[in-house]
Order: sequence, then structure tokens, then C-alpha cells
Amino acid sequence: MNLDLRRLLTLPVILSASGLACLLTLVTLAWFGFSASPQNPDLGFAPADLTLIPAPTSTPPPAPTLTPDPLQVGTPTAPAGTIAVGVYVQITGTGGDGLRLRSAPGLTSELLFLGEDAEVFLVRDGP
Repeated sequence: MNLDLRRLLTLPVILSASGLACLLTLVTLAWFGFSASPQNPDLGFAPADLTLIPAPTSTPPPAPTLTPDPLQVGTPTAPAGTIAVGVYVQITGTGGDGLRLRSAPGLTSELLFLGEDAEVFLVRDGP
């Protein structure tokens, strides 16, 4: 398509485009002028409030507390070979058969689970 710019850019086209641009500019400025909120010139003297906030002070470090050494205090332990409440016990010597742990003493009570050799348990209740 061959465009001939001399035929397109004639004096009436240029004047019409310039007039349209001026008209759109005036309409835009008028629109901004009428839609803006009105200014209140009667403000007078309005001082600014200034509040000084003091900087935070550092908190004093806490006093050190003495922590007892567990090796010096010691923990009460039952004598070796004694089974008591609060003592850890280890299953040994079952020959691979395991130890049947039941809900109550006796062979007829409900079987809870089978404890294998080398398992460690905490005694929580008992005679």
C-alpha cells in the first residue's frame, strides 16, 4: 500500500488536528478545575504540635541464679536388682522369646505387648 503524505497532511487536516488537541486540553483542565476540592484560605495560624518521646532505657541484666550441679546433688536411686516405682528396668535373659507384659499380675490377665531383650522401661505403677 503506497501512502502519499502530501495528500494526507493538508492544511485543513493539520488545523483540525491542532484544534481538536486544544479543545481536549481545555476540557481536561476544566474538568480538573471543577472536580478539585475547594481550598479553604481561612486557616490562619496553625501551629504544629511536637511531642518528644524519650528514648527507651536499657533494662538491667538479671542477677545470675545459682544452678545446682546434678552430679553434686545426686539423684536417689534404688539399690541394684530392686524393682520399684520410678526405676528403669531392662529386659534380659529371655533367650530371644521376649517377656509378656500384662495388664495385671497372673497368667490369665490381658496381654498388652511383648517386650524384647535389651528394651528399657520405666516402672510407673505396681506393688
